[in-house]
Amino acid sequence: MAGSALIRLKVSALYLRNLFWPILLASIAFAYRPAETVLASVVALATFLLYATFDAAEFSDGRPDETFSKTSWLFCTMREYLQLTLHRTDEVQQKLIAVHPPTGQAIFSFFPHGVNSDFRVLMDGMMYDAFAKLYERAPARTLAASVLFKIPFVRKVSLATACVDAGRNTADKVIRNGRSVLVCPGGQDEQLETIYGRERVFLRKRSGFIRLAIVHGLPVVPAYCFGSSDLYFTSRAAHALRLWLPRPPRIALP
Repeated sequence: MAGSALIRLKVSALYLRNLFWPILLASIAFAYRPAETVLASVVALATFLLYATFDAAEFSDGRPDETFSKTSWLFCTMREYLQLTLHRTDEVQQKLIAVHPPTGQAIFSFFPHGVNSDFRVLMDGMMYDAFAKLYERAPARTLAASVLFKIPFVRKVSLATACVDAGRNTADKVIRNGRSVLVCPGGQDEQLETIYGRERVFLRKRSGFIRLAIVHGLPVVPAYCFGSSDLYFTSRAAHALRLWLPRPPRIALP
């Protein structure tokens, strides 16, 4: 219990430190130079969006950073706190290589999405060792929502943890390039319908990953993350509005 409390304290301190200084500096700047601060913020955001548009790494092979994903202090600490464990990896890896030789290339489907899909980010660094043979031959890319690549810092973390755009063209491209694919089929609907204390998955209208597997002749590895729905206390406030939001602008507010 003492160890868990210490980890919570360390992670909370890191979050506060990273949030405190930018907010403090922005508040001081806005207090003394509001017009210039707003203009500078708009210019900075526009510059970032322009860079992201021309960079377009998410539409090709991504930009995974194995060292960052495996050794980031925050990721390692959260894995320890959550006691994140991958089960039956040796058995699955052997079967994949036998079914789809010589690479073992496959589509991994994970359920449920959860509020933030935190487990997916933390799991990326574990996959390099858990599926070492497969990752030598067909390292995985995770299909992620397009909006994640338009947000500063989130873009960097998404690319570093092997994410690419979830569009069909990108999925086809990375598979043709010999990559395996990780996907959370429930997507935004499953994210919005996450309820603390309940286990739910959304599959009725989520067959795209199966079609992808059939087209490319790849095996599908279904996996379930127990505890993902219980990482956050959830609320049903303005639930109808939040269900509507993803449709036109493709934004989810869990």
